Amino acid sequence: MKFSLQECDGVARFREPVALGMGVPPGVAVTPLATAVDTKGRRYPANCRVLTRRGDGSAMWILVQACLDADADSVALYSLEFDPETNVELQTSASEVTKDSHLDSKAGNLHRAIALVNLHETIAGWNLQLSVRSVGGNRWQLPLSIDQIDFPADTKANSNNVIESKCYASQLEGTSIRAEFSLTYFIDSSKLRIDATLHNPNRAEHPDGFWDLGDPMSYRLESAVLSVQNLDLQFDDVRWRTDQDQPSQQHSLPGHLQLVQHHSGGVNAQSRNHLRADGNLPPSGPSCLKIFTKNVDADRSNQNSICENYENHRFQPVVTLNDKSSSVTATMLDFWEKYPSSIEADEQGFHFGLLAKSNRGHQELQGGEETTRTIWLSFDCSSKQKIKSDDGHHQLDWVHRPVTALQDPRELTESGSIDWFTASENLENPKLQTLFDELLDGENSFFRKRETIDEYGWRNFGDVWADHEQAYSLDPKPVISHYNNQYDLLQGLLRRYLQTGDRRWWNLARPLAEHVMDIDLYRTDQDRAAYNGGMFWHTSHYRDAGTCTHRTFSRCMTGDEHRVSGGGPSNEHNYTSGLLLYYHLTGSRRAAAAVCSLADWVIAMDDGDQSPLSPLSGRATGYASSTSQSSFHGPGRGVANSIHALLDAWTLTRSDHYLEKCEALIYRSIHPLQDFQAMDLLHAELRWSYSIALQALLRFVHLASGQSVQTCRFVLAALHRYGAWMQQSEKHFLDRPDELEFPTETWAAQDLRKGTTMMMIARYQPESTSSDALFQAGKAFFDRALDQLFEFPTRSCTRPAAILLQQVPVLMAALESPMPPDIASMVHQDLTGPWPAAESWRFQKADIRRSIRSPLQFPRLVLRLAGIHRWPFALAESPIGKRWRTKFRKTSSL
Repeated sequence: MKFSLQECDGVARFREPVALGMGVPPGVAVTPLATAVDTKGRRYPANCRVLTRRGDGSAMWILVQACLDADADSVALYSLEFDPETNVELQTSASEVTKDSHLDSKAGNLHRAIALVNLHETIAGWNLQLSVRSVGGNRWQLPLSIDQIDFPADTKANSNNVIESKCYASQLEGTSIRAEFSLTYFIDSSKLRIDATLHNPNRAEHPDGFWDLGDPMSYRLESAVLSVQNLDLQFDDVRWRTDQDQPSQQHSLPGHLQLVQHHSGGVNAQSRNHLRADGNLPPSGPSCLKIFTKNVDADRSNQNSICENYENHRFQPVVTLNDKSSSVTATMLDFWEKYPSSIEADEQGFHFGLLAKSNRGHQELQGGEETTRTIWLSFDCSSKQKIKSDDGHHQLDWVHRPVTALQDPRELTESGSIDWFTASENLENPKLQTLFDELLDGENSFFRKRETIDEYGWRNFGDVWADHEQAYSLDPKPVISHYNNQYDLLQGLLRRYLQTGDRRWWNLARPLAEHVMDIDLYRTDQDRAAYNGGMFWHTSHYRDAGTCTHRTFSRCMTGDEHRVSGGGPSNEHNYTSGLLLYYHLTGSRRAAAAVCSLADWVIAMDDGDQSPLSPLSGRATGYASSTSQSSFHGPGRGVANSIHALLDAWTLTRSDHYLEKCEALIYRSIHPLQDFQAMDLLHAELRWSYSIALQALLRFVHLASGQSVQTCRFVLAALHRYGAWMQQSEKHFLDRPDELEFPTETWAAQDLRKGTTMMMIARYQPESTSSDALFQAGKAFFDRALDQLFEFPTRSCTRPAAILLQQVPVLMAALESPMPPDIASMVHQDLTGPWPAAESWRFQKADIRRSIRSPLQFPRLVLRLAGIHRWPFALAESPIGKRWRTKFRKTSSL
């Protein structure tokens, strides 16, 4: 297995921690320990963690973690060799291992073993303490030692090069706030990564379906600080740089250094994107660096200090503490981008402002919302002379500009680990390359969009401005609108990154993934099942977000124009495939948990027994399958997103209940003998998304053909009919503009999907004149839609860009990817049936209406109402439930 490290910042890398997800070709035996070998024959120890497995139990994705080298402005090529797991007797002192020793055979194992001896010596005495302070003056602390976060205690039996802790989670006493920590220690470079998450698991009250700031279940926090200290040490010197381009500075201890990023430092730092609950902007103020010339107490009441203010500066600080025999260097990822941030240093260690106390006011952590920060520490136990050099605080510069690590694209394609992925970078139509270039450079690039509305701060960074919503909006420009991963933009960015190796795609994708997991997901189990764990829609069409942040609906959106009536998460905005791919590329356990949570949400929202209406009916709610109208359960994006989520969770876990629910939704929504005219599939405004469902069904066949043969045959029979109908009946949306409310560039982008859908359906048919005709019709449909899109000056707006990024990989797969053998044999079988009759079922509300109207159903209704075990879900949404939560909520004093 081969991969590369691309260094493009002109800085040589030595033992830089690298974590890389790799697709495993069938037949490769994976072991926990491996060796990365470069082209010079130098060997580096690597850890391999299996992320997902195939149906036969073999590894499909692994996470490779190692500390590797790369020359400046070069591409370093590596191959991965799997080693048997080895236990090493620890007999040599760490001082016998030098910086220049490379790891071949016994020397490599010895190096790992010696470094492991130093693991507990390095972290011994270091402790973490989380301190959270509310606006009301309350203060909560969570002290813990690093050992509590479950590093392996028996290092003699462990020769791993990277040690990952289990996630440590605890609730801050007296609050509902949960704190979660996970640590990763890279032995070869003595570097420690700390991921810290603050989570408010309360539900929001969201009265009338509006989700504005100021909700009573939110926490209003003055600060949240994570201290990393060693009380056994006494550092006497602190050195720092505010960013890589600035010279280093030094100050002697005792004393105190404090760097605070209060805002983004951009020209639009006072954007309406940052409205507070009262509808006003926070006060403006400069970011700053303070040096306290002597010790001060925790409240900084002793203000004998030197202060430097920075009006428009973006800190990426690296800070080093030195004593007579050691040094520790620290930095925080996305320091200025996820403001307010701070790093403080004193004689005992560091204090990291996860939510720093800011001159712009408090931070509101809403119900179901999280914030996650990543901290890096580098430990050096070398001589003082070396530590006092400028090398110390350069050790972590790479955190802010890491190397680009990529698996060989052809090997990734051959592994089959990503559905519909091809290694080819060839874009047949040059207009596609022009469009992609515009998304990375130019006036309407994704990076420029960040700056336009200042999409920065811990809640905003990573999301993309939904600039297309300005076209028909009467609100002041720029209209603040957030995209919240619509059309799985995350997956599109990640696939483009894998296709090209251009790390700018990754620089967009990584923050978006982290944003989705923290902000866009409603992480609570205390609300109704239709909302718990769901994903919030993009903010409402043609309206400024006001004070709803990323939560779709605000009271500010009422009025005569584009009126919004409120609501919450729903099946039509549930995107998991990008999160699954992010997990496969990074090993992020939070991403894996998010995929499963969103699939569980699909099952729960459809469960009538978990609905507030369960005392009246236990039938399926239909929330998992409806699209546009509560009564329509045919092909549409609602059922499509549910199918994708269930498939992704099944891929991750191989748990049959996800696949069984997926099959139930398929039989509910399609049939080989469906009446297309009766479904009115050509209705542009209501049924435009049916092609999204057809692509979900194609993906089901691609992934589940070895597990659900009969269902796949059923799906293929239906798809062949849909393909023939599309070839005969479909027209471009913009050729019938009178049927559209707003004939925008988005309709041309939506037509791209119709073209790729016809092409893929043709690929899932036996080769014949008719399948070739369908393929060519689909390609012609795509090309004309691309021409129409290209004519719009707004072609680079976020919504058409997301659809383009989603559909080009499908196009390339249709053009180049061979059909898997098991599917090829299936499509040559007789698919004429007989098939089970189309399912006739009533969703919950329809069943209740029928029961109320029919006297014969009245006894059954009374018996169901008598089941008191069904009432908790109904009572929770009643005024009684609200009063109960208000009386006993732990946020009431804030």
